[in-house]
Amino acid sequence: MPIFEVEINGEAYEIDAPDESTAIQSIDTMRGPPQETYSPTAGMSGLEKFLAGAGEAMTRRAMGLGQLVGMVSPEQIAEQQRLAAPLLQEGAAVAGGMVGDIASLLPAALIPGAATIPGAAIIGGVTEALTTPGGIGDRGTAAALGATGSAAGQLIGRGVSGAMQGMSGLVEPLTQGGRENIVGGTLRRFASDPETAAMNLQNVQQYVPGSVPTTAEAAQDLGLAQLQRGLLSTPEISTGLAERAQANRSARYQALARLARSPEELEAAVRFRKEITEPMYERAFASNIPVSKDSAEELSALLKTPSGKNAIEAARRLAAEEGVDIAKDLAKITSKKLDEINPRALQYIKWGYDDLLDTPTPQGALGKKAKSLVRGNRDRLAQWIADINPAQAKADKAFSRLSRPIDQIKVGEYIMDKYASELSQLSGVGETPTAFTRALMQAPEQTVKSATGQRKTLEQVFNPKQLKALDGIAKDLARSHAAKGLGLVPGSPTAQNLSTQNLLRRTLGPMGFPSGMMEESILPTMMTGAKPLQWLYSAMPEQKIQGLLSEAMLDPAVAAQLIQPRLPSLYQRTATGLANVPTYPVVGGIMGARE
Repeated sequence: MPIFEVEINGEAYEIDAPDESTAIQSIDTMRGPPQETYSPTAGMSGLEKFLAGAGEAMTRRAMGLGQLVGMVSPEQIAEQQRLAAPLLQEGAAVAGGMVGDIASLLPAALIPGAATIPGAAIIGGVTEALTTPGGIGDRGTAAALGATGSAAGQLIGRGVSGAMQGMSGLVEPLTQGGRENIVGGTLRRFASDPETAAMNLQNVQQYVPGSVPTTAEAAQDLGLAQLQRGLLSTPEISTGLAERAQANRSARYQALARLARSPEELEAAVRFRKEITEPMYERAFASNIPVSKDSAEELSALLKTPSGKNAIEAARRLAAEEGVDIAKDLAKITSKKLDEINPRALQYIKWGYDDLLDTPTPQGALGKKAKSLVRGNRDRLAQWIADINPAQAKADKAFSRLSRPIDQIKVGEYIMDKYASELSQLSGVGETPTAFTRALMQAPEQTVKSATGQRKTLEQVFNPKQLKALDGIAKDLARSHAAKGLGLVPGSPTAQNLSTQNLLRRTLGPMGFPSGMMEESILPTMMTGAKPLQWLYSAMPEQKIQGLLSEAMLDPAVAAQLIQPRLPSLYQRTATGLANVPTYPVVGGIMGARE
């Protein structure tokens, strides 16, 4: 019979058979009934397959890293891949593998910069190159895919975040809460130090009745001062700022006017002092005063000093100017036979001491030490007069007491003149803060002397309530002009079309552009192309926003509430999170499933 050569299970056999069909039948008989193929996953539940897939992914990553350092051989990797092949045919195992990959790569998300696009690309590329099993080619391909996928994943997250925030920004101008968010965000964006500005706005002091500081003045913040300056070109807001500035200037002027009072009041005070003290002095000067020997010697010693001699000469001139002859009295005062004295002559000598303190001598102005000695001698003379003529001392005390209101009016008028220009006296518009500050703070004694002719301090002229009013005017004026000075710092603040700006910032913000590029280049360019949107918002929403901004810039209490960051909604937190969550572990999980 013919011999047929056949192969069974990889082995060759020779079979004798009458024909080929008989040989084939013989082969089937030798094979026996077909046997069922065994699967390693047989009998595993879905959860078990999921967990096994997660374990396989972690093992694969660990072996890839081990191969890189020589701890795992290519043969071991090949064997692991062969054993895992049936498992990875199961969907549950594939899903578990993705989770295992993500869990393995989560530490990479903690690396600084992982949420940025460049950072994600670097981390994704390097991690894939380190943990992918195989040769250089396999690792290089994985690194390229890891870098590209991670950057793309981060970009997609930011895009979705921008879209979500853009939708929020689209409707914000239409609600009161949304408009408050926009204006509050504007204040925070302009403020150089939002936290300090907010604290200052919550602790505003009113220094002058009727003078209410603007938000920029109360906050004393460079950025908000620039914002106020920029808003002067916005018609909806500039009018309110101008009216506030005028009202505050008027309040300060009126506060000073209350100190200076009127010429009629000054005349009345002078007349009242004369009516009270003139009879008192007439009684005190009615007759000569007896002088004891000891008192005469004390006076003689005092007036023989250089300052005493100069005071007598000054007294002679003053009396002559008033047509009073006291020559004999002055000659008697300097003699040793003084037994009585004309009290009027003593008054002229005391005035002579006052002139000596205020008027330079031919040798020049008195030095500090000389003035101290002369003032001491003058005080000794005043006490000597009070001891021998109590009526004159009483008249002097009344004169001094009634002179204080007169001095207050005179000094008040002088300070007001330094504060206000001639124009402000008519309309309350102009202010000269430098001259006012100099008069009040830098040379107060010179101010009193210029106004009254006397060497006194402001504390000797004004009562505590008046001093507090002057201090309040100075602080209020300083606060106002400090804000103006801060606003003059170069800058180009703009707070127009806030609705459109808010929408673009929300949409583009998550993309991670540098703030300088965003504000100076990208946003202005986008605003130019957003004219239809600006027109859409230009009606009611933008007007209400500008009105709220005007209210916030004029009322520190409103600004203090709006400038505080608000707790974002769940929607906003989700949108923000999508831009800031590292996506590489997810991308790595997808790549692991691909492998």
